[in-house]
Amino acid sequence: MAKINIALISIAVRPNSEFKVFPMGLAFVASAMMRDGFDFDIIDIEAHRFSDGEVESLLGKKEYDIVAFGALVSGYKYVKNIAAITRRTNPNAVIIAGNSVATSITEHLLFNTEVDIAVK
Repeated sequence: MAKINIALISIAVRPNSEFKVFPMGLAFVASAMMRDGFDFDIIDIEAHRFSDGEVESLLGKKEYDIVAFGALVSGYKYVKNIAAITRRTNPNAVIIAGNSVATSITEHLLFNTEVDIAVK
């Protein structure tokens, strides 16, 4: 069986804030994936305050099959941006979004961004 390359991204929805928030939802997803034997990379924009160029460089280092992230609906513009960067660097990746950005504006998210799957 071929290895699936997966990236989980913690998006910074308040990039100019001095406070950093631990991505609890993403941690639950990562924990379940580890328990089930999946390998994945984590790109933690929240912790490291990576620029768009740095995120593009990190995503471009590997051909990812799946890229997943989540955000509150108030982080829509950041989700849209990260999805666009992901599509540029990994055009064949399946892009998955979760949290309230995926549950409260599902159709808008799917029709107006590069997100392929909205997890409700």
